[in-house]
Amino acid sequence: MIYTYSLNSQEVNITKKEIYRYLGYGRVYPSDEVTALIDECVNEFNKYVNYRACYAKVDISVDEQNEIIDFGFMQVKSHSLTINLRGCESAYIFATTTGSMAERLIMKHNKLSALKGIVTDAIGSASIEDFCDMLNKMLADLSSQNGKFLRPRFSCGYGDFPLEFQPQILEFLDTSRKIGLNITDNLMMTPVKSVTAIVGISDFPTRCRTGCVSCEKTDCEYRK
Repeated sequence: MIYTYSLNSQEVNITKKEIYRYLGYGRVYPSDEVTALIDECVNEFNKYVNYRACYAKVDISVDEQNEIIDFGFMQVKSHSLTINLRGCESAYIFATTTGSMAERLIMKHNKLSALKGIVTDAIGSASIEDFCDMLNKMLADLSSQNGKFLRPRFSCGYGDFPLEFQPQILEFLDTSRKIGLNITDNLMMTPVKSVTAIVGISDFPTRCRTGCVSCEKTDCEYRK
């Protein structure tokens, strides 16, 4: 069964440090002028964003020797995903998006004001990560009721988990109909500020390499 989940802008607190990171500030804080612009753009973004998600729980089979994970609707050969899901017999598959109106706001600012476009784009990136964190927490609370624990979420593009599996995930979750999330022939999700992920369900807590730590692209400007 596929479930839906949504939050309004008041329920998602966009992390300022993440916005700064996406703007390339690293450990340096922006000027008061830029900070004021960020606050202005966050307030505007919150009027347009529509946080929506859909998710499903599936049984999985992990072949550690051949590094193949069978999700029922797809089979993935991946060393890094095998490590992440080692010992799991089920997993959550989810997709999230900030919605089409937020996407149009970013596009408008990109055309009218380069600075506002860059700032609003960074806000969109930070906000979808914060929304994923909140969905993750909800799924963790749900799992804990059955004495289960969640592995860190793992997305297409992490490690050696290729983006080519993105269409299968979206088709399985019926994202086009349920949350208005689609994908182009060149594997670009629309709205762009969207995320898909796999979250393993385990009988015991564990720490796994994920996100920037698991990614081999060490020269990425957004690396934490």
